Amino acid sequence: MFFSATYHDVETAKRITDKHHFTWTHLVEAKDMMAWIGYEGFPLTIVVDKKGIVRHAVHGTNETKREELLAKIKETEAEK
Repeated sequence: MFFSATYHDVETAKRITDKHHFTWTHLVEAKDMMAWIGYEGFPLTIVVDKKGIVRHAVHGTNETKREELLAKIKETEAEK
């Protein structure tokens, strides 16, 4: 499962998600969540396993970080 959160309003988020063809669930006006996780280095990506355990979290993005995230996702999916 994948979702994203933003502090933007519905109309602003919809313009962005439509433009980039994002198909996952989007939380809008999520100011409480944004305050909880902080504003350093968006995006914040968190990999959570089937038991609800956070396996990996990273602020920001670049090719290396995306490769690490994909490896963590595959590792988590392979676990029983």
